[in-house]
Amino acid sequence: TLVKIGEDIYYSGKAELENGEAVIYDKKVENIKGLFVASENQAMAFLRASCAGQEAYAHGRILLNTGVPVLNMVVETKDFEPAKILENGDFSGKVNVLAHITGPFNNPVIDADVNVKEGMAEGYSLNNLSAKLHYADNKVFAKDINVDALGGNVTGEAEFNAKDLSYVGHFKINNVEISALQKTGVPVSGAVSGDIALDGVADDIDKLNIYGSVFSEGITYSGI
Repeated sequence: TLVKIGEDIYYSGKAELENGEAVIYDKKVENIKGLFVASENQAMAFLRASCAGQEAYAHGRILLNTGVPVLNMVVETKDFEPAKILENGDFSGKVNVLAHITGPFNNPVIDADVNVKEGMAEGYSLNNLSAKLHYADNKVFAKDINVDALGGNVTGEAEFNAKDLSYVGHFKINNVEISALQKTGVPVSGAVSGDIALDGVADDIDKLNIYGSVFSEGITYSGI
């Protein structure tokens, strides 16, 4: 029911959605189920959907009297496998995401906690990965990154600009095994630690710049 009083519009009632489908970024989202309960100038929403067998759940509030709907939603997915959706992705593993989405529907702000128990990226194992992500104005900020990788531990923060694909990052590495990085067959082994900063453009390896310092107490070459 829609009622207009002066310049204000008020809503009441509920609507249910069953077996809905949509195409988002060329991917079919199906089995969309939802319940919307409208009261005055807002609606409470409860949604569930799947894509390539991956399920996600959302609930929260939508303001309806603001021209563009304004969101205040929580989205959660467990054991999400990006490799089943991203055809050219270099990551495999199960991801748990708990996200809070706020702001206008056409320009939302997203804050999310991401956790991966076991994964693989570019052929390297990643364990106990956790990070806090913030998305706004086509930029992704990652902080509190912590991951066990390459025989050691890596912590840090990073920023990615979706418009020009540029990125910057700052990482601290602790007891990372050099031999784990050797795909060239160079017989170097030993653990290193250090403080590293980098910047570049995602689709141009020639623009990658790495700065910082590393140290080791025991690097060997050919067993020497």
